[in-house]
Amino acid sequence: MPAFYTPTEGCLLSVVPLRPKIISRRTNMVYTAPDGVAAPAGPDAFSPNVQLKALVDGGVEYHNRIIYADATTMNAETRMVKGWRGYTTDTGIEYEYSGSTWVAQAGDSGWIYPTLTNGTNAAGNAFGYRRLLTSGVKVVYLRGRVTGVSNAQVMVTLPVGYRPDSGDDNVLILDQNTQRVNFKSDGTIVALSTWGANSASFLGVNFIAV
Repeated sequence: MPAFYTPTEGCLLSVVPLRPKIISRRTNMVYTAPDGVAAPAGPDAFSPNVQLKALVDGGVEYHNRIIYADATTMNAETRMVKGWRGYTTDTGIEYEYSGSTWVAQAGDSGWIYPTLTNGTNAAGNAFGYRRLLTSGVKVVYLRGRVTGVSNAQVMVTLPVGYRPDSGDDNVLILDQNTQRVNFKSDGTIVALSTWGANSASFLGVNFIAV
């Protein structure tokens, strides 16, 4: 449960687990976040105040976190207190509010299969990428096999949040020293040789992303 109600005289009152509810009309009750910081006072005469009620009503609280449709909706929230958890359903990423901003904690994008700019996916083995986020560190994994890419052609462009954090010279030689590929910080994956009828497998390629 993300927070609890504590009367000033020290008595502990229970709260329904899935949604905070008004359990008393006593005027000496305050709302506290998990770190013990009191929430801002509301315009009503008793706790929980209007802002926090609207916060819970605006999202769906589930196992210590508020679920939002996307990061835009979550970032628009103005009534958060430090320690609250958020989760965006479009990306599957979990966040914690630091007191001033949302900080990503964990998440799994699942496998995403983009349309290639150049080249052809091998039958039954399409190129795909997946991002795992743990303790704020993003690691992107690739898989699939692609053929028919010419020298200097962009095979595909990875989206923001899935790109290498190590500059523009990240060359790997795939498939027993036959296909050279550069993974650039702008998200482009560029062939450095002509593959022709040959193919390149991306299984096992992974990197820390920004």
